[in-house]
Amino acid sequence: DAAGNLSAVVNAKITLDNIGPALTITTTLPDTTSLTSKEIAGTKEANADVNISLNGNSISAITQTHAGTTWKATVGTFDVGDNDIVVTATDPDGNVTTKTLTITNAPFTAADLQGTWRIVSAGVNDTSAWTRYGSMTFGASANIISGEYPLLTYISGNLTLEPTGTTGTITGGTIIQSEGINDTLTISQGAMDINRSMLTLLVADTAGNKEMLTAVKTGSGFTLSDIVGKWYMYDVTAATPTYSSIVGIGTMVFADNGDISSGSLTDTFKSINGSTTVKTVSTFTITGYITVADDGGTGGPTTLYNNQAYWSVYNDMGQMSSQKNISIVRSSETYSGAFSNKFILVKDGGSFSIADLNGRWYIEAITNNTASFGIFGGYMDIAAGKVIGGQTRNVDNEITNITGGTLTITPAGTVTGSVITSDGTQSITAGKLDSTKSIMTIMSGDTLLIGFQQR
Repeated sequence: DAAGNLSAVVNAKITLDNIGPALTITTTLPDTTSLTSKEIAGTKEANADVNISLNGNSISAITQTHAGTTWKATVGTFDVGDNDIVVTATDPDGNVTTKTLTITNAPFTAADLQGTWRIVSAGVNDTSAWTRYGSMTFGASANIISGEYPLLTYISGNLTLEPTGTTGTITGGTIIQSEGINDTLTISQGAMDINRSMLTLLVADTAGNKEMLTAVKTGSGFTLSDIVGKWYMYDVTAATPTYSSIVGIGTMVFADNGDISSGSLTDTFKSINGSTTVKTVSTFTITGYITVADDGGTGGPTTLYNNQAYWSVYNDMGQMSSQKNISIVRSSETYSGAFSNKFILVKDGGSFSIADLNGRWYIEAITNNTASFGIFGGYMDIAAGKVIGGQTRNVDNEITNITGGTLTITPAGTVTGSVITSDGTQSITAGKLDSTKSIMTIMSGDTLLIGFQQR
């Protein structure tokens, strides 16, 4: 004080908090989406508040509590092109942690169809099954400029491609044929994958014949090295009236020179004997080789044999996708001409987890059985390996609800499980996710199904 007296010493400690609060984003967003919005979620430090902006504009609808440790929000509407999402967490002391995401919005347009697509189809009616192959070339407005099947020519037609909210959903259109058959194929539904490289269409003609067309876009710069490695195969076969259904699953491994270094195919044959269905399972060893053209087209002879018979098979037409991980093939048995096949091949590669199945999948399928034939499409929603809903619709507009089910996936991307529908439980015999994790091929009994993930 003024007299020089000293007070007792008081010790004090000050803690300076200049560390930003904990903040994580647990949602994995795709690099590219056709959707206009996405839900994101994450964790935060207790008593911190999360704020989100999209392209500099604040998002107000954020689900969080001040004392809680989780948050989520729907972010949109995206601009076409790149979109910046900024997530910040601010603690009571004003410290800030920032996380930034970028997502590209690329709506589907008619121009995505422009170019030449090679097609392999499988068709069924109540007495027979068949496969065909050919090509279609689209103009900039989804109009068919040209195309062909053996003895058939696509002379005109159009498709309607939905831009947003789906994975390239085809909502209608027609394909008109001439040369040998004058008919109109009505497209009931279809879908395109997010990579714009693969397309499925469900069609029916005026006579009631139904087909599932699978198309892959041609490209350039493909070489024989693109085929090297292991491929999973899924097959529907058009056979003589002896069999009501033939489907198969297998694998092939291609060497550097295109030779099949190993391969096997397990076919399930079903025939009707009165009121009894007779099922026979036969496994074939595959030998031969494959050729690859600059535009991704494939061909070449193969031989299938078991302890009973040899079958010489020629790949009439094939096409590899631009990602070089999916290929379609139409082959025919060259001795008697009794069998022809539609193959979907998925290349081995990548590392997978159950989270890769999450989301909505748009599906197109064919039941390759003249006793219960049909084609159908729709969607299926999956979360944490559980099928949580969906529905399918056939070309006659009959709806089947998907009510449940469970899927599993191995680290290699092979899929098994079951799906529960209003018609019963469907077991998945075998399935495979492609390396981009956007295309799923499944064999379920007599049904070949292709799914495109909504992104």
